Amino acid sequence: KFKACGGFTEILQEDCNNDLAYRTTVQPLVNPIVSRNESACVFTYGHTGSGKSHTLLGYGDELGMYKFAAADILEKIQAQDPAKCLLVKVTELYKNDQVLDLLTRQPCSIRQDVNGRVRIRGPMVTDNKGRIEQQPLGKVCRTAQQVTECVEAACESRRVGTSTHHDQSSRSHLVLSLEVVTPALMEKRHLLLKQDAQLTRLKWLQTERTFNKHKERQMPQWTKE
Repeated sequence: KFKACGGFTEILQEDCNNDLAYRTTVQPLVNPIVSRNESACVFTYGHTGSGKSHTLLGYGDELGMYKFAAADILEKIQAQDPAKCLLVKVTELYKNDQVLDLLTRQPCSIRQDVNGRVRIRGPMVTDNKGRIEQQPLGKVCRTAQQVTECVEAACESRRVGTSTHHDQSSRSHLVLSLEVVTPALMEKRHLLLKQDAQLTRLKWLQTERTFNKHKERQMPQWTKE
């Protein structure tokens, strides 16, 4: 079955710039984000050279819509609480279900949580004692300029293919996320990741010892602790 969406709410003409496109389509979403803690998604779709990257990221002297959004959101949330900031995540979805964190150039993975929501999980890293932990995604930005620098640095490492239509057309899909956070929230998230990793290691060690598998292979150094 197809669900009716009520038709178009606006049709932008070919002379519309990014500023007008932002004020028409995205800016109305900012207040619900700030005042009611709602989420919003901006999805661009079109053939190569149709202006997707130009509109969202900007090109030359024309600012992208994400810059307008970051400035508006930061202004409003910091008026509520100066400690609030934006967690910026920039990932790249490529063929064969490959996911890359463009801020660290580390591979990520896609997982589905208990509520059926699709999540991009940060890269798994191993320390010198063989302990595996999930590395958190994203970078905390307190100003619109920091957001811009973060996104531009990420886009520098993006896989960009050549095209007869546009030399900036990419063969991959970019996912840019701006999340309202506080330092206290980020600290609790990092603590939760460490505790989750510790519980996973203890469960693994319990299984190894229960079935005597540790006698068949060398145990990681962290198990001696």
